[in-house]
Amino acid sequence: MAARLISSCRAVHNVGFFYVTDFGISQEDVDEQFAIGKEVRLAVDRLAVVGRRLRSSLLTLAHACPQVFDLPFEERAKYAADHANGGYSAP
Repeated sequence: MAARLISSCRAVHNVGFFYVTDFGISQEDVDEQFAIGKEVRLAVDRLAVVGRRLRSSLLTLAHACPQVFDLPFEERAKYAADHANGGYSAP
């Protein structure tokens, strides 16, 4: 048992991972977990792209309209989007 533990520690230290076999979980369950992991990774990647685009858009807007962002919140709130009618409404 100690030899296996030492071997596993060396593998993690030298290679970065180790492979476990004969652990009593079916290949179908393993494949399902890998599929879930891929789905989660794709979702995280998509959110990261959306986040970068949103940040870029906000920075562009902030640079293009600094006078709007200098206004007090109460004044800016007059121009808030009215989501009930689909977007901007004049004050």
